[in-house]
Amino acid sequence: NTTFTNTSPETGKTYYYKVMATHDNSAAHSARSAAKSVVCALKPTKVTLSSVASSGKIKVSWEPVEGAVGYEVYRATSSTGTYTKVFTTTKTSYTNTSAKAGKTYYYKVKALHADPAANSPFSSVKYRTCDLPRPTGIKATRSASTGKVTVSWNKVTGADKYSVYYSTDGGSTYSLLKTTTGTALTHTSAPVGKTVYYKVKAIYSANTAANSAYSSYTKGTATLAAPSISVSNVA
Repeated sequence: NTTFTNTSPETGKTYYYKVMATHDNSAAHSARSAAKSVVCALKPTKVTLSSVASSGKIKVSWEPVEGAVGYEVYRATSSTGTYTKVFTTTKTSYTNTSAKAGKTYYYKVKALHADPAANSPFSSVKYRTCDLPRPTGIKATRSASTGKVTVSWNKVTGADKYSVYYSTDGGSTYSLLKTTTGTALTHTSAPVGKTVYYKVKAIYSANTAANSAYSSYTKGTATLAAPSISVSNVA
């Protein structure tokens, strides 16, 4: 073959190599090539991306690299765009707090050595769309007159709709109740006397990859409507 991988060198150490072409007749072996040197670098790390449910921001995580003294995180806004260093850390994760919901970002990470010549190659590129933050302030209130349960939540900046889900089996499985542009919804068909669990997801219609995580759940129980009565004197 015309290649050789040296699996035994120490990271950060410089190694020098020469090559000789050999012949069946040893007298015909070539002279040795000129020497070439290289510093043994750190191995590249592996990157994973996730979303922070509360904020929707992108969390970049990577595997620790033996011998690394730190890591540099690079970001671009397109697969072929310019990558800019956005963070240097000794930890193995970084949350991109400046990412904007609905926008896709591309990341790669480099492991750093005490000798910069031994810094690792970049990791493979990973990308993810920044999510909306999940809705907060969810609550269920029951009307005294109708007995119906209304679910409400706080407005999420950037969301243009909200999907409300309900569960009648204690929160094991949820079904879509309705999608609305408001921040409240009355469950008119809720079974009377049964506890129903609710949760809400914020929707980004222009790019559904940016939909939020589910909110925390709330629960409510519909009752019979209050009777309508009249009172009069007996003549």
